[in-house]
Parts: sequence; structure tokens; C-alpha cells
Amino acid sequence: MKKILYPVSFLLVIVAVFVISAKVNNTELDYSKVASPRDNVFGVGYHLDMGTDISDMNVVNNLYDYIALVKVKSIDKVSNVVEGTNDPSMVYSKGTLEVLKTLKGNITEKEITFKRTGGQMPWSEWIKGVDDPEKLINMAKESGMDHTNTVVDARVEGDITIEEGATYLVFMSKQDDTYMIGAFQYGTREVQEPDALLNSTQSVQTLKVKDNVTNKWVPISEVVDFSKLGQATE
Repeated sequence: MKKILYPVSFLLVIVAVFVISAKVNNTELDYSKVASPRDNVFGVGYHLDMGTDISDMNVVNNLYDYIALVKVKSIDKVSNVVEGTNDPSMVYSKGTLEVLKTLKGNITEKEITFKRTGGQMPWSEWIKGVDDPEKLINMAKESGMDHTNTVVDARVEGDITIEEGATYLVFMSKQDDTYMIGAFQYGTREVQEPDALLNSTQSVQTLKVKDNVTNKWVPISEVVDFSKLGQATE
């Protein structure tokens, strides 16, 4: 899987969050750090104060209505503006998932629309959706950064960025016709050998998924509570 290096100073975005859906109550920007002129990636880190311990997998298993093994078919949109308005939001990605195996919930579609916090987008588009853009633009110019050729990589601290073509174990809720991938790095875990899913004789419980905290592969049974999933154990 492609890895991206970040030779970049981080702009810290502090977001007060009190519910698991990551609803933003207020946003404060710390302008003390900007990317250097040699950087072509501008990192934006969201720090969240959560009201729920999403590092506890018992909590996450109970919290989300859908658990599935999916392949990212496409990432069609990355934005930091609330859909239908011009209101600023945390950066989010939206696209299409191929459903390979449903472990919890009733997903009848082979392909579904997803939305997930974080993603990469051009600086020129990102700057339109932030508070006080002139201040950031002026600071970028003063630092010598070529912001016209810069990509913003925004994510919650410790989170990962999903990639097209990769296969993941995901924990999701549903909003209208869109599946919301939740729990950040705890709710999106890369599958080690996704081709095994094509082998109908192999049990899902033999798969391994990425622990995004330790960066090690762990049995999927350490992440998913199969004792509560019935037929999904096969």
C-alpha cells in the first residue's frame, strides 16, 4: 500500500467535540506554524475531545449499526464545506465502496456511498472553506510557500487516510443514503490479505487487520465481536 511522507509543519486545529458523530461546536486555529517553502503538503491536524472512548472495541462494536469488509472503489469528493451550504466543516471524503462482506447490519447493495472525516484536497479549494482565509494566505506568502501548488492533508490526530483500491474493515452508521465511516483510526482497518475474501471456503475470522496505533497486523477477532454476529462468523 502506498505510503505518503509528510515533510511538513502542522497547523493545529482544535475542535471541541462532544458526540461520536464528530459534530463541531467550535473551531480555533493556531496560526503559529505554517508549511515551509519546500513542502508541497500542508498538514492539518484535528484534535478532538470525545465523549466516548472509541479506542475500546467493545464500545465501537455496540456503537455502530454496520460492520463490513469493503473495497474503496472511488473517492469522488474531498471538501471542507457542509454540503448544501457554504459553512466551514472538518475536511471529509466521499465516494463509493464495494461491499465484500457484511458482518453486522443489513446492507443489500453491492456498492454504497460513503463519507468519512479527513482527506487530501488542493490548498486553493481548502482555503475557501476556512475562517479568516486572508490571514492564512498572508502567512503562506510570508513563509515563501507556493500555496498554488500545495495539497492539504487533513485528518484527526492518529487517524489514517483511506486510499482507492484498498480493502478495509469498517464500522459505519447510516444517514439517509450515505454510510458514515466512524471511529477514525479505530473504525477503519486495512485488511492484510484481501484476496482471501474471494475464497469462499475461508472463514472471515482467519483474516488479519491493521492496528493503526501499533502498526501491526492483528486477528480480526480482536476487533470484531463475532459472538454477537451469528452467520457472519462463517
